[in-house]
Formats: sequence, C-alpha cells, structure tokens
Amino acid sequence: MKNAQTLLCLMAFGSSALTAPAWADSASQLTTTTAAPFPAPAPIPQQTPAQQPTVQQQPAQQNTQQPPSNTVVNAPPAPPPAPSQDLTSALVSPACLSISSTHAEAGPGSYSASGVTASDPSGDGKLAIASTHVTGQLAGDSLRGLNDLAAIGAIAALEGRTSQACQDATTSALEHSLASQIANGASPHLSWRGITLTHEKHQITAETLDASIAPDSTPQRLRLTVSLGGLHDSTTILMPNTASLDIAAPASELLTLGSGGETVPITINGLHATLGNTNLSASGRASVAADRHDTNADLAVAVTGLSNLIDLAHNADQQMLTTALSVGQLVGRKSGDQVSWDVKYTDGLLLINNIPVPLSVH
Repeated sequence: MKNAQTLLCLMAFGSSALTAPAWADSASQLTTTTAAPFPAPAPIPQQTPAQQPTVQQQPAQQNTQQPPSNTVVNAPPAPPPAPSQDLTSALVSPACLSISSTHAEAGPGSYSASGVTASDPSGDGKLAIASTHVTGQLAGDSLRGLNDLAAIGAIAALEGRTSQACQDATTSALEHSLASQIANGASPHLSWRGITLTHEKHQITAETLDASIAPDSTPQRLRLTVSLGGLHDSTTILMPNTASLDIAAPASELLTLGSGGETVPITINGLHATLGNTNLSASGRASVAADRHDTNADLAVAVTGLSNLIDLAHNADQQMLTTALSVGQLVGRKSGDQVSWDVKYTDGLLLINNIPVPLSVH
C-alpha cells in the first residue's frame, strides 16, 4: 500500500535517522542609500545699473562647506557563497555515502554543520539538511559518524533498500563502535532542521527532526526516541503533520535496523502521528528488515477523528484507501470518537482484526 508504505517509511525514516527554519542564511542583500537632492537656489532680484552700488572687490573666499551629495552610494557586494566542503568520512565508505556541507565544525562533545547535502552514489536518493547539530560524550569522530549513519538511514528509508556498499566492514565497525559507547552510558542527541529527502519524483520534507539514543531499562538494549515536525509528502496528502516514535532494540542491532540483511526485533513503546484533526497512536512489536516488504508488525492501534481521515482520502479520489478505512471503521472497537484495532502487517499484507485490507491506492 502506498500509504501503509508511507507510514512504514516514516517509521523507518524516523528510526533510521539516528541510526542519525529555513535553509542556511541567505546572502546579505545590497543596500542602496540615496542622499537628499541638492536644493534649488533662491531667485536673485535683478538690479538696474543706477541702483547697483559700487562694491570694492574682495578676494574670493573658498567655500569649505561641501554641498549635499546626490550620488547614489551602494553597499559593498555580498561575499560569494562559501564553497562546499566534502565531508565524506573515512568512517563510512565513499561508495556508501557522498556528503558535503557549506560549513562544519567540531569540538568536545559537539558536531555541527550547515548546508548539508548527502546522496547514495549507487542510487537516486538524496538528502539536504539546512543545519545539523549532534551532541554527546562520544569518542573521536563518532558524533560525525552518527550523523553519517543518520543520513544513510534516511536515504535508505525513502529508497526502500540499503545500498550494498553500506553493508561493508567499515560501516559495520562504525555501527558497533557507536552501539558499544551508547550501551556504556553515552546518550547522544541529534537535531536536524530544514530537511528534504528526494528519490526520483518522490519528495518528503520536514521542518524538524530530533532524536536521542540511550541505554534501555532492559539489559543489552538501547532506546531510541524520534520526533518529526512540519512533515509534507509530495505524493500524498495523507502524510502526518507531526510524528514521534519511541522504540527499543538489541544494542548490537539498533543502529543497523536491518541494513546488514538481518531482521531486527524491536519493541514499539509508542508511535504517535497527527494529520489535521486525526490522531493515531500505536504500540506493539515489529521485525524490521532492509526491505520494507520483509518487515512485519503486530500492533495495537487507536485513531481519533477517523471520519476526517476518510473524508480526506475520499476528496483526494483515493477510492481503495477510502474503502479500506471505511472497512476498518466498521470492524474497529469504538469508544466515543476513538476507533481501535489489532493490526498486523506481514508479507506485504495488512490485516485489521484478522481481516485482509487492500493496500494499493493506485
């Protein structure tokens, strides 16, 4: 299903983004200042020769006062944009990720960059970030490495696959190094602002992404929380405006999320999304694989304002989705304006209370 895949992509984007205003400040505009025009002289009365007195000639005095200038003064031209810096790190293979920025700086416990662009050299996926900021007590270049993994995960989520070049020893070493440091108490936080993901004609934008990883209460597991705001999808009007995700997974696998080909079991403590007056919440378990079609989920889902979502799908002429939501409304458990279900997604098939629901909206 396009919209189920969109939701799964959103989940993957948010979760893989930690396994990661507007664009960078625009150039200064030219300022033009125009002085007041030179005032016109007052008319001089004409005198006849008889009236004109005899005046002794005096040496001409130099006028030291400068008349007002009517010259247009232009501000100096804005400096040229900063050249892009290649940030491709030895921590990941250049065949896995190409990444650059207009500015980057790192210090103890902090890494920041602006005007970031990243792409999959083996595919069409591209990522642009106005600014990124990563903090945490990670060793060496690990903060930058975490940002690299976030970019890889975001691109892979939209492409629906992980590049084979990213399933190498270099990337695996980075993943395990980060997982080990976090399991031992490091708690990094990542913030992205002004995000644009593109793949072919598909584009997803988000104003904000904030994510954190910390040790989970269960031994040998890590907890990831992600929140996204200002979401927009070029292919559907049914992308949530905001979304948040709280999951836990084995420490050795959370940062890979199936990118190495294995299936990663995760616990979904909470998934929340809003679209207009519609609110969705879910919790349960899932197995995440590199290919979303190999991903399975078993969730308890509750929606308020479902009728608004059905109207939205109907007005968008998405008939099969309208039918699926209407069927879901009929078979769901109702409590006031809330409808809830047991939802399973397996082998590309969506089951609502064990009733198969069509996914395609084409």
